[in-house]
Amino acid sequence: MNSDSRLLLVTLLVTLLLAGCEPVWGPPSPKVATVSTLAGSGEAGYAEGSGVEAQFNFPSGLAVDSAGNLYVADAFNHCIRKITPQGVVSTLAGNGSSGYADGPGAQAQFNLPAGVAVDASGNVYVADEGNHCVRKISY
Repeated sequence: MNSDSRLLLVTLLVTLLLAGCEPVWGPPSPKVATVSTLAGSGEAGYAEGSGVEAQFNFPSGLAVDSAGNLYVADAFNHCIRKITPQGVVSTLAGNGSSGYADGPGAQAQFNLPAGVAVDASGNVYVADEGNHCVRKISY
């Protein structure tokens, strides 16, 4: 390596360090993904509870609110489930029966809800696939 190459290398390293970048010598360390079950027993069914005590029947859509709650479209149970950051599963809306009905919580009915979204105000929107409409759940 001649003196011009060394000067260029030193200039490059100083520039990177001043920019807040640290040089990496050698190949990067591989990151390993770890998969774990947040909620659900692995068997189709309907049960509320914590972690693997809970059961779903074809969970098909997910959304997270600003508080870290996860909302799940539980398609074959025809309801929307809520999982708290602590892993506790409860039913937000729907009663397990296929149908079309607006109303509070368990009085509402869905037909194969497929997707969910949450807005900044905490409203939950549901793609109610079997009823060919979009529903809104608000507090």
